Amino acid sequence: MEKHRKIEPSRKGYAIVGENIGKPNRIYYETFGNGPKKILFITGFLSSSKGWCKQIDYFTKNEEYEICVFDNRGVGKSNIDNKHSYNFSTESMASDAIDLLENTLKWDKVHICGLSMGGMASIHLTSRIPGKVQSLSVACIPNGYFIPLFSNGAFNYIRALFTGDEKKKARIFQSLMYSDEYLDTKTNGSKETRSEQMFKKNSTGFSLDGPSFLTILGHQIGYITNRFSKKTLEIIKNHAIPTIVINSDNDSLVTNNLTIKQIVNPLKPMGFHVIKGGHLSQLENPTFFNKLVENHIDKHSNWERSTYFESNKLRNKPQPINHSFNQNILFSGFSLKKSFFNYNILKSFLTKIK
Repeated sequence: MEKHRKIEPSRKGYAIVGENIGKPNRIYYETFGNGPKKILFITGFLSSSKGWCKQIDYFTKNEEYEICVFDNRGVGKSNIDNKHSYNFSTESMASDAIDLLENTLKWDKVHICGLSMGGMASIHLTSRIPGKVQSLSVACIPNGYFIPLFSNGAFNYIRALFTGDEKKKARIFQSLMYSDEYLDTKTNGSKETRSEQMFKKNSTGFSLDGPSFLTILGHQIGYITNRFSKKTLEIIKNHAIPTIVINSDNDSLVTNNLTIKQIVNPLKPMGFHVIKGGHLSQLENPTFFNKLVENHIDKHSNWERSTYFESNKLRNKPQPINHSFNQNILFSGFSLKKSFFNYNILKSFLTKIK
């Protein structure tokens, strides 16, 4: 597996969150750097803050940034404190992040970056404190749904549940998160593929001291029941929050068509970018993920909201993209062929399970 340089956090500890909603809990957080540009990274479904390791490595090389990563309640080092602390909706995740920002970090302005379920929480957060959010970057995010019946992700998830062989089960779950090309690549002179290395490290993806059953169930319910109201998205548009949406070309869980229909069309972000990779694009394709986020943040770290609001007219027209680094961006724009039922995928799945 790829190794990362060891970086010591500037601050680390536990923040008390959720008191204002009657579900107090401690969540673990770490900050890096002390620059004027503040970034809060919000991770997704059952993922700890370690999922942002490649972003920590990248942004800490620039003294202009101070970044914060944290473990959502019930995940990583953020244990559930008591039976009253179980609350895993995306709105609750947003509340926890706001408490962290306002009561512990005490940041007046912040750039938000969220992936998958963390992207859902990021949108809820931004709509609740739009005056504090300088920019918003969300990746691989739908508007909540029961996994589409005719998607690769749904079929693979069902297959994994009924697969007894641990190695096959692990590979199926890996394919939900990463592209096959990435999984089948050998790294650092190893004779083993990434998939084989992952299996050796943790065969199922869930360690013995990992999330509890109630946390896993809570995250599943929170993910599929998430909904963005028209008002939530209108707040972000009306406050002219600079927003970009990033998707992956081999994401088996979130299709580009779904994101366009549920997020891009109603939200009208400044840009919609599709890069190579699977669902965890921040890990699989960090070079382009980081550059997209960095360029977006740098462009909107010092701007007058009223001037930006007027000049962009609620972002009805997407701004041009910096082509100096987009050779690995497969699509940038706002229109793809809309096809939600894929007969070939269904036929392929039925063939595999015979």
